[in-house]
Amino acid sequence: MKGHVYKRGQTYTYVLDAGRDPGTGARRQKSKGGFRTKRDAEAALNEALSRATRGELTTATKQTVAEVLEDWLAASEPSLRISTFDRYQRDVRLHIIPKIGAVRLADLTPAHVRALYRGLLDGDGEIRGPLSPTSVRHTAMVLHRALGDAVVLGLVRQNVTEMVKPPKKVHHEMTTWTTDQLQQFLEATKPHRLHAAFVLAATTGMRQGEIAALRWTDLNLDSEYPQVSVRRTVVRAGRIEDFAAPKTARGSRSVPLGPRTVEILARLAATQRRELDRLRDLALPVQGEGFVFTTPHGGVVKTYTLRNQFERLVAQSGVPRIRFHDLRHTFATRSLEQGTNAKTISDLLGHASVAFTLSTYAHAIPAMEQAAVRSFEAQLMR
Repeated sequence: MKGHVYKRGQTYTYVLDAGRDPGTGARRQKSKGGFRTKRDAEAALNEALSRATRGELTTATKQTVAEVLEDWLAASEPSLRISTFDRYQRDVRLHIIPKIGAVRLADLTPAHVRALYRGLLDGDGEIRGPLSPTSVRHTAMVLHRALGDAVVLGLVRQNVTEMVKPPKKVHHEMTTWTTDQLQQFLEATKPHRLHAAFVLAATTGMRQGEIAALRWTDLNLDSEYPQVSVRRTVVRAGRIEDFAAPKTARGSRSVPLGPRTVEILARLAATQRRELDRLRDLALPVQGEGFVFTTPHGGVVKTYTLRNQFERLVAQSGVPRIRFHDLRHTFATRSLEQGTNAKTISDLLGHASVAFTLSTYAHAIPAMEQAAVRSFEAQLMR
Protein backbone atom coordinates (compact mmCIF):
# COMPACT_ATOMS: atom_id res chain seq x y z
CA MET A 1 0.00 0.00 0.00
CA LYS A 2 1.22 3.51 -0.85
CA GLY A 3 -0.08 7.06 -0.91
CA HIS A 4 0.54 10.64 -1.94
CA VAL A 5 -0.34 14.21 -0.93
CA TYR A 6 -1.62 17.02 -3.17
CA LYS A 7 -2.84 20.57 -2.68
CA ARG A 8 -6.57 21.20 -3.09
CA GLY A 9 -7.47 24.88 -2.94
CA GLN A 10 -5.99 26.27 0.27
CA THR A 11 -5.64 22.90 2.02
CA TYR A 12 -3.93 19.56 1.47
CA THR A 13 -5.35 16.09 0.87
CA TYR A 14 -3.78 12.67 1.12
CA VAL A 15 -4.75 9.69 -1.01
CA LEU A 16 -4.18 6.14 0.17
CA ASP A 17 -3.68 3.74 -2.76
CA ALA A 18 -4.37 0.06 -2.17
CA GLY A 19 -3.63 -0.95 -5.78
CA ARG A 20 -6.16 -2.47 -8.14
CA ASP A 21 -9.04 -4.70 -7.20
CA PRO A 22 -8.17 -8.21 -8.39
CA GLY A 23 -11.77 -8.85 -9.39
CA THR A 24 -12.64 -5.64 -11.26
CA GLY A 25 -9.27 -4.13 -12.06
CA ALA A 26 -10.46 -0.79 -10.65
CA ARG A 27 -8.05 1.27 -8.54
CA ARG A 28 -8.83 1.22 -4.81
CA GLN A 29 -8.21 4.56 -3.13
CA LYS A 30 -9.16 6.32 0.09
CA SER A 31 -8.60 10.03 0.66
CA LYS A 32 -8.87 12.60 3.44
CA GLY A 33 -8.61 16.35 3.03
CA GLY A 34 -8.71 19.61 4.98
CA PHE A 35 -5.09 19.66 6.28
CA ARG A 36 -3.70 23.16 6.66
CA THR A 37 -0.12 22.26 5.71
CA LYS A 38 1.56 19.68 3.51
CA ARG A 39 3.48 18.42 6.57
CA ASP A 40 0.20 17.74 8.43
CA ALA A 41 -1.19 15.83 5.46
CA GLU A 42 2.02 13.77 5.13
CA ALA A 43 1.96 12.94 8.85
CA ALA A 44 -1.67 11.81 8.62
CA LEU A 45 -0.84 9.75 5.53
CA ASN A 46 2.02 8.00 7.34
CA GLU A 47 -0.29 7.26 10.27
CA ALA A 48 -2.95 5.88 7.93
CA LEU A 49 -0.34 3.69 6.19
CA SER A 50 0.81 2.36 9.57
CA ARG A 51 -2.75 1.63 10.66
CA ALA A 52 -3.45 -0.08 7.34
CA THR A 53 -0.37 -2.26 7.81
CA ARG A 54 -1.61 -3.22 11.31
CA GLY A 55 -5.13 -3.84 9.97
CA GLU A 56 -6.52 -1.00 12.07
CA LEU A 57 -7.73 1.30 9.27
CA THR A 58 -11.19 2.78 9.83
CA THR A 59 -13.89 0.39 8.63
CA ALA A 60 -16.98 1.25 6.64
CA THR A 61 -19.24 0.58 9.62
CA LYS A 62 -17.88 3.71 11.33
CA GLN A 63 -18.09 6.06 8.35
CA THR A 64 -21.10 8.21 7.59
CA VAL A 65 -22.40 8.87 4.09
CA ALA A 66 -21.11 12.44 4.41
CA GLU A 67 -17.57 11.28 5.22
CA VAL A 68 -17.53 8.82 2.34
CA LEU A 69 -18.85 11.41 -0.12
CA GLU A 70 -16.34 14.07 0.95
CA ASP A 71 -13.50 11.56 0.56
CA TRP A 72 -14.89 10.59 -2.87
CA LEU A 73 -14.99 14.24 -3.99
CA ALA A 74 -11.39 14.78 -2.88
CA ALA A 75 -10.19 11.67 -4.72
CA SER A 76 -12.20 12.49 -7.86
CA GLU A 77 -11.30 16.17 -8.24
CA PRO A 78 -7.92 15.77 -10.02
CA SER A 79 -9.48 13.70 -12.83
CA LEU A 80 -12.55 15.91 -13.45
CA ARG A 81 -13.14 19.09 -15.46
CA ILE A 82 -13.72 22.03 -13.14
CA SER A 83 -17.32 22.37 -14.33
CA THR A 84 -18.01 18.68 -13.68
CA PHE A 85 -16.43 18.79 -10.23
CA ASP A 86 -18.40 21.94 -9.37
CA ARG A 87 -21.67 20.21 -10.31
CA TYR A 88 -20.76 17.05 -8.36
CA GLN A 89 -19.77 19.14 -5.34
CA ARG A 90 -23.05 21.08 -5.37
CA ASP A 91 -25.10 17.89 -5.68
CA VAL A 92 -23.23 16.30 -2.78
CA ARG A 93 -23.14 19.26 -0.40
CA LEU A 94 -26.46 20.95 -1.19
CA HIS A 95 -28.74 17.99 -1.87
CA ILE A 96 -27.34 14.68 -0.60
CA ILE A 97 -25.44 15.37 2.63
CA PRO A 98 -28.15 17.56 4.24
CA LYS A 99 -30.65 14.70 3.87
CA ILE A 100 -28.71 11.44 4.37
CA GLY A 101 -25.19 12.58 5.29
CA ALA A 102 -25.55 11.62 8.96
CA VAL A 103 -26.50 8.01 8.13
CA ARG A 104 -23.69 5.50 8.57
CA LEU A 105 -22.75 4.03 5.22
CA ALA A 106 -23.25 0.50 6.51
CA ASP A 107 -26.80 1.42 7.57
CA LEU A 108 -27.81 3.11 4.30
CA THR A 109 -30.85 1.40 2.76
CA PRO A 110 -32.90 1.74 -0.44
CA ALA A 111 -35.55 3.43 1.70
CA HIS A 112 -33.12 6.25 2.52
CA VAL A 113 -32.36 6.74 -1.18
CA ARG A 114 -36.03 6.66 -2.15
CA ALA A 115 -36.81 9.27 0.52
CA LEU A 116 -33.92 11.40 -0.76
CA TYR A 117 -35.30 11.46 -4.30
CA ARG A 118 -38.84 12.18 -3.08
CA GLY A 119 -37.63 14.98 -0.81
CA LEU A 120 -35.73 16.66 -3.63
CA LEU A 121 -38.76 16.47 -5.94
CA ASP A 122 -41.03 17.86 -3.21
CA GLY A 123 -38.56 20.60 -2.25
CA ASP A 124 -38.24 19.50 1.39
CA GLY A 125 -35.54 21.70 2.91
CA GLU A 126 -34.45 23.01 -0.50
CA ILE A 127 -33.68 26.73 -0.48
CA ARG A 128 -34.72 27.15 -4.12
CA GLY A 129 -37.75 24.89 -3.89
CA PRO A 130 -38.44 21.55 -5.61
CA LEU A 131 -35.87 20.17 -8.03
CA SER A 132 -36.86 19.09 -11.52
CA PRO A 133 -36.80 15.38 -12.38
CA THR A 134 -33.77 16.08 -14.57
CA SER A 135 -31.87 17.64 -11.66
CA VAL A 136 -32.81 14.79 -9.33
CA ARG A 137 -31.64 12.28 -11.96
CA HIS A 138 -28.26 14.04 -12.01
CA THR A 139 -28.03 13.96 -8.22
CA ALA A 140 -28.92 10.26 -8.34
CA MET A 141 -26.15 9.66 -10.87
CA VAL A 142 -23.60 11.34 -8.59
CA LEU A 143 -24.68 9.27 -5.58
CA HIS A 144 -24.61 6.09 -7.69
CA ARG A 145 -21.05 6.76 -8.83
CA ALA A 146 -19.83 7.59 -5.34
CA LEU A 147 -21.36 4.48 -3.81
CA GLY A 148 -20.09 2.42 -6.72
CA ASP A 149 -16.55 3.52 -5.89
CA ALA A 150 -17.23 2.73 -2.23
CA VAL A 151 -18.07 -0.84 -3.26
CA VAL A 152 -14.83 -1.08 -5.25
CA LEU A 153 -12.85 0.16 -2.24
CA GLY A 154 -14.48 -2.44 -0.01
CA LEU A 155 -16.19 0.19 2.15
CA VAL A 156 -19.61 -1.37 1.61
CA ARG A 157 -20.83 -4.59 0.05
CA GLN A 158 -23.53 -3.28 -2.27
CA ASN A 159 -24.61 -0.10 -3.99
CA VAL A 160 -28.11 0.51 -2.67
CA THR A 161 -28.89 3.06 -5.40
CA GLU A 162 -29.10 0.14 -7.84
CA MET A 163 -32.27 -0.94 -6.05
CA VAL A 164 -34.05 2.42 -6.46
CA LYS A 165 -35.21 3.89 -9.76
CA PRO A 166 -34.56 7.62 -10.16
CA PRO A 167 -37.38 9.85 -11.47
CA LYS A 168 -38.36 9.34 -15.08
CA LYS A 169 -36.74 11.65 -17.57
CA VAL A 170 -39.12 14.41 -18.66
CA HIS A 171 -38.89 15.38 -22.32
CA HIS A 172 -39.65 19.05 -22.90
CA GLU A 173 -40.76 20.34 -26.27
CA MET A 174 -37.85 22.03 -28.01
CA THR A 175 -38.21 25.78 -28.50
CA THR A 176 -36.89 27.27 -31.73
CA TRP A 177 -37.42 30.34 -33.88
CA THR A 178 -38.82 30.42 -37.36
CA THR A 179 -36.54 31.75 -40.09
CA ASP A 180 -38.46 35.05 -40.04
CA GLN A 181 -38.06 35.39 -36.27
CA LEU A 182 -34.34 34.66 -36.49
CA GLN A 183 -33.95 37.28 -39.22
CA GLN A 184 -35.88 39.79 -37.11
CA PHE A 185 -33.57 39.23 -34.14
CA LEU A 186 -30.36 39.44 -36.17
CA GLU A 187 -31.54 42.62 -37.89
CA ALA A 188 -32.39 44.21 -34.52
CA THR A 189 -28.99 43.34 -33.03
CA LYS A 190 -26.80 44.65 -35.87
CA PRO A 191 -25.54 47.67 -33.86
CA HIS A 192 -24.55 45.48 -30.87
CA ARG A 193 -20.90 44.49 -30.42
CA LEU A 194 -21.93 40.84 -29.88
CA HIS A 195 -23.92 40.70 -33.13
CA ALA A 196 -21.23 38.52 -34.72
CA ALA A 197 -21.52 36.01 -31.88
CA PHE A 198 -25.27 35.69 -32.48
CA VAL A 199 -24.72 35.32 -36.23
CA LEU A 200 -22.11 32.63 -35.64
CA ALA A 201 -24.45 30.69 -33.35
CA ALA A 202 -27.33 31.02 -35.81
CA THR A 203 -25.38 29.99 -38.92
CA THR A 204 -23.13 27.24 -37.52
CA GLY A 205 -24.96 25.80 -34.50
CA MET A 206 -21.88 26.33 -32.32
CA ARG A 207 -22.34 26.14 -28.57
CA GLN A 208 -22.13 29.21 -26.35
CA GLY A 209 -18.90 28.01 -24.66
CA GLU A 210 -17.30 27.23 -28.02
CA ILE A 211 -18.04 30.73 -29.28
CA ALA A 212 -16.73 32.43 -26.13
CA ALA A 213 -13.49 30.41 -26.37
CA LEU A 214 -12.77 31.31 -30.01
CA ARG A 215 -9.44 32.86 -30.95
CA TRP A 216 -8.70 34.55 -34.26
CA THR A 217 -6.23 31.76 -35.03
CA ASP A 218 -9.22 29.38 -35.09
CA LEU A 219 -10.74 31.27 -38.03
CA ASN A 220 -9.75 30.98 -41.67
CA LEU A 221 -11.59 33.83 -43.35
CA ASP A 222 -9.44 34.26 -46.47
CA SER A 223 -9.66 30.73 -47.85
CA GLU A 224 -11.78 29.66 -50.80
CA TYR A 225 -13.60 27.57 -48.21
CA PRO A 226 -13.65 29.72 -45.04
CA GLN A 227 -14.19 27.84 -41.81
CA VAL A 228 -13.89 27.93 -38.04
CA SER A 229 -12.00 25.26 -36.12
CA VAL A 230 -13.60 24.30 -32.80
CA ARG A 231 -10.65 23.43 -30.57
CA ARG A 232 -11.74 24.43 -27.09
CA THR A 233 -14.74 25.40 -25.02
CA VAL A 234 -15.44 27.25 -21.77
CA VAL A 235 -15.83 25.23 -18.57
CA ARG A 236 -17.37 26.90 -15.52
CA ALA A 237 -17.28 26.57 -11.75
CA GLY A 238 -19.70 29.18 -10.42
CA ARG A 239 -18.59 32.44 -12.07
CA ILE A 240 -15.03 31.20 -12.63
CA GLU A 241 -14.38 30.27 -16.26
CA ASP A 242 -11.54 28.35 -17.85
CA PHE A 243 -10.87 26.69 -21.19
CA ALA A 244 -10.71 23.00 -22.03
CA ALA A 245 -10.82 20.75 -25.07
CA PRO A 246 -14.30 19.61 -26.19
CA LYS A 247 -15.62 16.61 -24.23
CA THR A 248 -15.51 14.20 -27.18
CA ALA A 249 -13.30 13.68 -30.19
CA ARG A 250 -16.18 14.61 -32.51
CA GLY A 251 -16.61 17.84 -30.59
CA SER A 252 -13.31 19.02 -32.10
CA ARG A 253 -14.36 19.87 -35.64
CA SER A 254 -14.18 22.32 -38.53
CA VAL A 255 -17.35 24.20 -39.45
CA PRO A 256 -17.78 26.04 -42.80
CA LEU A 257 -18.64 29.73 -42.78
CA GLY A 258 -21.00 31.48 -45.19
CA PRO A 259 -19.92 34.65 -47.05
CA ARG A 260 -22.16 37.00 -45.01
CA THR A 261 -20.82 35.55 -41.75
CA VAL A 262 -17.26 36.02 -43.03
CA GLU A 263 -18.01 39.69 -43.82
CA ILE A 264 -19.41 40.29 -40.34
CA LEU A 265 -16.41 38.64 -38.67
CA ALA A 266 -13.98 40.61 -40.85
CA ARG A 267 -15.64 43.87 -39.78
CA LEU A 268 -15.41 42.78 -36.16
CA ALA A 269 -11.68 42.06 -36.60
CA ALA A 270 -11.09 45.56 -37.98
CA THR A 271 -13.05 47.18 -35.14
CA GLN A 272 -11.20 45.13 -32.56
CA ARG A 273 -7.79 46.10 -34.00
CA ARG A 274 -8.69 49.78 -33.64
CA GLU A 275 -9.81 49.23 -30.03
CA LEU A 276 -6.61 47.36 -29.16
CA ASP A 277 -4.45 50.09 -30.73
CA ARG A 278 -6.25 52.70 -28.63
CA LEU A 279 -5.73 50.65 -25.43
CA ARG A 280 -2.03 50.23 -26.22
CA ASP A 281 -1.67 53.96 -26.85
CA LEU A 282 -3.07 54.52 -23.36
CA ALA A 283 -0.67 51.86 -21.97
CA LEU A 284 -3.64 49.89 -20.63
CA PRO A 285 -3.44 46.10 -20.10
CA VAL A 286 -5.19 43.92 -22.69
CA GLN A 287 -6.28 40.56 -21.25
CA GLY A 288 -8.30 39.29 -24.18
CA GLU A 289 -5.84 39.82 -27.03
CA GLY A 290 -6.25 37.07 -29.59
CA PHE A 291 -9.82 36.25 -28.64
CA VAL A 292 -12.61 36.91 -31.11
CA PHE A 293 -15.15 38.28 -28.64
CA THR A 294 -13.86 40.88 -26.21
CA THR A 295 -15.14 43.77 -24.10
CA PRO A 296 -14.45 47.42 -25.03
CA HIS A 297 -11.67 47.33 -22.41
CA GLY A 298 -9.93 44.33 -23.95
CA GLY A 299 -11.20 41.60 -21.62
CA VAL A 300 -12.56 38.22 -22.71
CA VAL A 301 -16.36 38.08 -22.95
CA LYS A 302 -17.72 35.59 -20.41
CA THR A 303 -20.43 33.08 -21.22
CA TYR A 304 -22.79 34.63 -18.68
CA THR A 305 -22.32 37.97 -20.45
CA LEU A 306 -23.27 36.34 -23.75
CA ARG A 307 -26.33 34.81 -22.12
CA ASN A 308 -27.43 37.95 -20.28
CA GLN A 309 -26.98 40.21 -23.31
CA PHE A 310 -28.83 37.73 -25.51
CA GLU A 311 -31.79 37.57 -23.13
CA ARG A 312 -31.96 41.37 -22.91
CA LEU A 313 -31.85 41.78 -26.68
CA VAL A 314 -34.47 39.08 -27.23
CA ALA A 315 -36.85 41.01 -24.99
CA GLN A 316 -36.14 44.22 -26.93
CA SER A 317 -36.49 42.59 -30.35
CA GLY A 318 -40.10 41.48 -29.97
CA VAL A 319 -39.42 37.83 -30.78
CA PRO A 320 -40.49 34.84 -28.64
CA ARG A 321 -38.23 34.17 -25.67
CA ILE A 322 -35.67 31.40 -26.17
CA ARG A 323 -32.30 30.53 -24.62
CA PHE A 324 -28.96 31.19 -26.31
CA HIS A 325 -28.55 27.41 -26.71
CA ASP A 326 -31.81 27.35 -28.66
CA LEU A 327 -30.03 29.13 -31.51
CA ARG A 328 -28.20 25.82 -31.96
CA HIS A 329 -31.52 23.97 -32.01
CA THR A 330 -32.93 26.52 -34.45
CA PHE A 331 -29.98 26.02 -36.82
CA ALA A 332 -30.33 22.23 -36.74
CA THR A 333 -34.13 22.16 -37.03
CA ARG A 334 -34.39 24.64 -39.89
CA SER A 335 -31.49 22.97 -41.75
CA LEU A 336 -33.08 19.53 -41.47
CA GLU A 337 -36.43 20.91 -42.62
CA GLN A 338 -34.74 22.40 -45.67
CA GLY A 339 -33.39 19.01 -46.67
CA THR A 340 -29.84 18.96 -45.27
CA ASN A 341 -29.00 15.33 -44.49
CA ALA A 342 -28.71 14.26 -40.88
CA LYS A 343 -25.09 13.09 -41.23
CA THR A 344 -23.99 16.59 -42.28
CA ILE A 345 -25.90 18.22 -39.41
CA SER A 346 -24.44 15.70 -36.95
CA ASP A 347 -20.89 16.51 -38.12
CA LEU A 348 -21.48 20.27 -37.96
CA LEU A 349 -22.87 20.07 -34.42
CA GLY A 350 -20.17 17.69 -33.20
CA HIS A 351 -22.66 15.08 -32.03
CA ALA A 352 -21.41 11.67 -30.97
CA SER A 353 -23.54 9.91 -33.59
CA VAL A 354 -26.14 10.48 -36.30
CA ALA A 355 -28.56 8.46 -34.18
CA PHE A 356 -28.26 11.05 -31.41
CA THR A 357 -28.96 13.85 -33.90
CA LEU A 358 -32.06 12.12 -35.25
CA SER A 359 -33.27 11.39 -31.72
CA THR A 360 -32.75 15.00 -30.62
CA TYR A 361 -34.44 16.51 -33.67
CA ALA A 362 -37.11 13.87 -34.28
CA HIS A 363 -39.70 16.68 -34.54
CA ALA A 364 -38.08 17.77 -37.83
CA ILE A 365 -38.28 14.33 -39.47
CA PRO A 366 -41.80 14.74 -40.96
CA ALA A 367 -40.70 17.93 -42.75
CA MET A 368 -37.55 16.14 -43.98
CA GLU A 369 -39.61 13.27 -45.35
CA GLN A 370 -42.06 15.64 -47.01
CA ALA A 371 -39.21 17.61 -48.61
CA ALA A 372 -37.61 14.41 -49.94
CA VAL A 373 -40.88 13.20 -51.50
CA ARG A 374 -41.66 16.59 -53.07
CA SER A 375 -38.14 16.91 -54.45
CA PHE A 376 -38.23 13.50 -56.11
CA GLU A 377 -41.76 14.04 -57.42
CA ALA A 378 -40.77 17.39 -58.93
CA GLN A 379 -37.90 15.80 -60.83
CA LEU A 380 -39.97 12.79 -61.89
CA MET A 381 -43.04 14.63 -63.17
CA ARG A 382 -41.63 17.74 -64.83
